[in-house]
Amino acid sequence: MERKPFITFDGEPEQFNAIQAELLQSLPREKVEWRRSYGRANMIKVDVNFVPFNADLLPHDDDLQHAKMLLQLPMLHMYFTDCPDTDAYRIVTKEKIATWLNLLRERNITDWMIVLVEPANPRRSKSKLLPKFSVLDKIRNDFCSRQTERLIVLHEPNNPVPNNKTMESWAAFVSRLRHLFISAYNRTFSKYEDVVRKERERRVENDWNFCSYFLLQEELALAFESMDIKDIALVQYDELDALFTQFIINSQAGQPVTWLSPFTESCNCWDGLNLSDPLSKESRDTIKHGKPSLLDLRNYLFSRQCALLFKMRKPAEVAYRSQAFMHTCVQELGMLEVPMPPGSVACWVFLTCIEVLLKYEKMSSMLQMETHSHYTANLWVYAQRKLAELGELCGLMPDTDSGPSSEHLQIVVDLLSGMGKSSPSTQVENSPNQKLREALGSTNAFQRHYLELSELAMGNFKHIGRQRSVALIGTELARFYQKKRDFQKAESFLEDALRFYDKEGWKLLALDTRQKVAETQKELPDLDKYIHTCSFLMGDPGLEEAKQTYYYQEMMATAEKISASYVEDGSIGEVVIPFHSGFALSGLALPDDSVPVPRSAEVKISVSIISRLPSPITLKTMSLCFQEEIPQDPGSPASRGSVRSFPGGLLSRQISQESSDFFIVRDFGSSGAQRDVPDVHADIRVEESTKKQIAGVRCRNVSAILKRQDSSTSWGKAKGVLRKEEFTESAGLAVVELRPGDNCLEFIFKSEANGLFRANQLVMDVIDGVSFILDLSVLGTMVVEVSSPEPKLTINVPDELFVGIPQQVTVSITTGSDLLKQGDSVPLRCSDGLFIYPMRGEEYAVEKDGDACVLRFLEDVACDQETTFPVMVLSTIDVILEEGEDDESINHIGREMELEITCPWLETVTRALHFNYPITVTHHCRTIKTKKLIQVSVTNLCDDAVRLSSVGLEVEDIAPDHLKSIKQPTDQLVVGPRQTHSFVWFLPPDADVTSCKSCLFCLTFVSTSCPPTHTLPPQGRVQYTFGIADLKTKYIVSSSVTPGDGKDTCSMGAPCYFMINIENTDQAAGEPRALLYEVQTLGTWVMCGKNKGIISMTPGSKVKSVQLEMLPLVSGFIKLPDVKLSEYPAELIAEVSQTAPDASGDSRTETVPEVIPEKDGVTPLSLNSNQVYYGSTAMQIHVYPESNTSTVEVALS
Repeated sequence: MERKPFITFDGEPEQFNAIQAELLQSLPREKVEWRRSYGRANMIKVDVNFVPFNADLLPHDDDLQHAKMLLQLPMLHMYFTDCPDTDAYRIVTKEKIATWLNLLRERNITDWMIVLVEPANPRRSKSKLLPKFSVLDKIRNDFCSRQTERLIVLHEPNNPVPNNKTMESWAAFVSRLRHLFISAYNRTFSKYEDVVRKERERRVENDWNFCSYFLLQEELALAFESMDIKDIALVQYDELDALFTQFIINSQAGQPVTWLSPFTESCNCWDGLNLSDPLSKESRDTIKHGKPSLLDLRNYLFSRQCALLFKMRKPAEVAYRSQAFMHTCVQELGMLEVPMPPGSVACWVFLTCIEVLLKYEKMSSMLQMETHSHYTANLWVYAQRKLAELGELCGLMPDTDSGPSSEHLQIVVDLLSGMGKSSPSTQVENSPNQKLREALGSTNAFQRHYLELSELAMGNFKHIGRQRSVALIGTELARFYQKKRDFQKAESFLEDALRFYDKEGWKLLALDTRQKVAETQKELPDLDKYIHTCSFLMGDPGLEEAKQTYYYQEMMATAEKISASYVEDGSIGEVVIPFHSGFALSGLALPDDSVPVPRSAEVKISVSIISRLPSPITLKTMSLCFQEEIPQDPGSPASRGSVRSFPGGLLSRQISQESSDFFIVRDFGSSGAQRDVPDVHADIRVEESTKKQIAGVRCRNVSAILKRQDSSTSWGKAKGVLRKEEFTESAGLAVVELRPGDNCLEFIFKSEANGLFRANQLVMDVIDGVSFILDLSVLGTMVVEVSSPEPKLTINVPDELFVGIPQQVTVSITTGSDLLKQGDSVPLRCSDGLFIYPMRGEEYAVEKDGDACVLRFLEDVACDQETTFPVMVLSTIDVILEEGEDDESINHIGREMELEITCPWLETVTRALHFNYPITVTHHCRTIKTKKLIQVSVTNLCDDAVRLSSVGLEVEDIAPDHLKSIKQPTDQLVVGPRQTHSFVWFLPPDADVTSCKSCLFCLTFVSTSCPPTHTLPPQGRVQYTFGIADLKTKYIVSSSVTPGDGKDTCSMGAPCYFMINIENTDQAAGEPRALLYEVQTLGTWVMCGKNKGIISMTPGSKVKSVQLEMLPLVSGFIKLPDVKLSEYPAELIAEVSQTAPDASGDSRTETVPEVIPEKDGVTPLSLNSNQVYYGSTAMQIHVYPESNTSTVEVALS
């Protein structure tokens, strides 16, 4: 049922009926401003109904019943007429309008409106004379002279093709109608608000009734709703809700009111909330007649609030208010002591919850909103608990052995009789009423609905992250399955809840849940789980001593059963119980943490254990296991041989997933065990907008502090993961009794092998097949190093070894645990060409033993001692050098040789020795006109002086006695470290040798620091092979510079003559030659002509001269320009001879031909320094600066 204000119409109904449909659509299309008293303004939609005029609907000004009506009275009255002319108006229309207005004035009504309709085909008399007044003027003068806004003309509203005038008149008509309606509505609304206010002030009077006042204020809410002001309409219902609640509270405080008596009467209907009808007519009628029950009033009031919230697109607000609404109703029923059958309130709560949830899901799906929220989850669990309450009351829970009794069935019948009375909509399929009826109909249906509700509640809580509520529901489900004797499912729910409580640190809840787990597991055949749970309970300090003793006895009894099966048939595997279930490790201590432990030595390890058991326990064996490991970090404590202790001061309390608390050992010296501490610093900044200083604190390492904690560490391993691990060494005790409180035990550790042994596990065997295990892998530095050094032999060599130079290598021996006695020896073997000098000292001697040598110990060498023995070695291989690409020798890599030492207690040690060549040799060919000299340079590369001897040079095709040395080498020639010595030989001038492909330079050397010996040739031999090309001088080039223009000296910038003389010394050549000369000025001269040219050397010509002109650019002693000669191949000589004139004479008259271009890649051949002797290379000429003289006339007076 929808309530709207209405407007009456009178006059000619056919005119209004023609525009009614369009008018109903146009009015609410735009919102208009409604300005109320006290400056309140709202934008509203004008949505009204139109009814024909009836005088009976008109209110009387002094009628109280009419004064309490708002939407039942018309707000505005309209009169429609289409009078065609003034005559018809005077005869008929005027009287009708006057009668209509007189009726309104009699009732003191001032809100009216006259509409003059001009049809598309007006029935007018076609008079040729224009009338003096129109019908509009007549109506305005007769009725609207002072209220012209109440008269409007509607032009051709039914025209199928409207024109501009038609549309303008229609828009003006709709706008005027909205304005007049708002004015009328405001006057009526203000009067009605005054009535409501006066009625509220009478609430303390005896004849005041809440139901009457409820309907009165609800009219306001309905009026606001009709104008689309839903928030203010909701406020009206909230005020009624608060007022009713306050009356009930006051009645309990000694202020009873008479109108509350009907609400305290027996209630025989407990239908839940009905949200399918936004405005229930049946419920309003019940309230109107003054006979509603408390649930009827509350249901209707909250349903109206929900309807408005749904229209405001706030379904979450409905869910939020629902729980508070139901709690308030239940409290009010108790405060008023309303007689109701047992279970009826639970039925009402269940029906209301399901109705709200169904409506919420439907609206959320329509509005595309989230269907899960905190409020809906609470409603699901509320409905689940009320259904469980009904199941207990009606005997539908699984613990009833024989099913519901007759008393239970009678209760069900009574409850069903009070459901479905208020509305037929509750009888439809899948409604909350039908679901509850089905649930109360049989045990199976009840259990199905109960589990479905529990699953929905858990799913909602999981979705919103409320894990504690999930755990609580799981505990309730576990209780349900325990009653059903399905202990497997009950255990699953309880273990989930227990894990959550342990993780969050809810100790009391965890303890209570663990006891329930133990009760459930006792009914199951899995002894492993039961003994684990009993182990945690027997050591929990939150339990009473009697209960601890009970669980201790249960643990021992279960252990005996497991042991019997484990020993007899192996049907049950070995059971491992976490150590921290009933014990705590308070300390691990070693007596000495400074030195490694020798092999076979006993180490005492103290272990402090706190027993939380209620009575002593006797262990069959107790073992501290060690695992050998290889240290990864050379700088770690384990690699340095340290042994670490862990007193009780380094212990911290930890929370486990399976126990309340336990102790672990932490090593604060190791970086891996460092705790993340918040790095907090002050943060002071100035806000730019307000210039205010803001001070606070900021944590720099938030990510490290809030990082995810790994829940699968070794301390919190699940019992399925914890197991006995393999170990290398162990220290054990037999038949150990642990008493409640502190227990100090001493283990003896002993190892026959070297290594690093890390404490791996502490294993306590209660009985065969049952053990307590503590994983010590988190104690990263709990390491015992057993270190007895093994014998070791190393050979140390210097950075550089040279061939032929005696040098010292060091043999280093570490004895370890073995003793080297006097007379023991170690064989020394070396490669061919490597000699070991015999020597003798105080502690050892190097002696010759056939082809090999031995290192003999002259004194005993103690254990764990490192001793070094110097040994002198010498490489006797020859140094073979060859000529490099640039006529210089290069130092070759050298030779690889080996020194081998056979050690009786170790494997044979072999060391490669790399020997470099100690000498490098270079050579040069020198020229003095036609004479040739060979220079050979020897460089000493080592740090010792060497003595050279037997120096000689052999040249191919030249007898050795024809080579003349400038200075004869002697055997006493010594070359110091990093020094060079040169040897020079003259070639015979009559030697007819143009080149030498093979030259051999030989010498012998010996180090000046070489010790004397008779068994080894002390000298090394060096051979250097090289070749020399072009041993004949072809040309001798000389040059000179003479001043020009008859001057005596050369000056800067003055022309000079550069004379080039080329002498042909190769008399044996019988063919002409073409030479290309090129002058290189070196930047100090500039040529006045070309700087190169071609000359021809005929067989009979001896000297050719070329004179060129040039200018000096600088002054001083200037080096003469260099001349470079090149020779053309024989096939180009004829062409050169034809084109090139004789180059002798003055360059100013000589025509120097162009350089002959290359033919088929042939270019002039450059002549090297062995073929051409440049005699003027080092000559200089004195060039004077430019003269700057001038005549100066001086007058003397």
